[in-house]
Amino acid sequence: MARVFALIIVPLIGAYSLLEPFGRDQGIHATIAYALDNGLVTYRDVFNIKPPLTTAVHWLSQVLFGHSMMAIRELDLIFATLTALGLVEIGRLLRRGLAFGFAALWGLR
Repeated sequence: MARVFALIIVPLIGAYSLLEPFGRDQGIHATIAYALDNGLVTYRDVFNIKPPLTTAVHWLSQVLFGHSMMAIRELDLIFATLTALGLVEIGRLLRRGLAFGFAALWGLR
């Protein structure tokens, strides 16, 4: 029951973010990821002051969902849902009730 709840509620709560525009950093990382996909090398061909993992996640989102502002948001919703499912499983292993699940979901907002 809690797993189904997490699978339905988390994407519904996060769905509003799919149409949000990029913030400044997200636009920078998406541009660098796009450049990487076109054969350029970060830190050599494309200036990047951030560590590479954030750019790698943006690149992965573009590979999976296409080059759009929605791509990183879709990947984010998948990670948030998997995190909620992990918290449900932790609560189950600790034998916590529904209150733990609500607290975990509240923490994901």
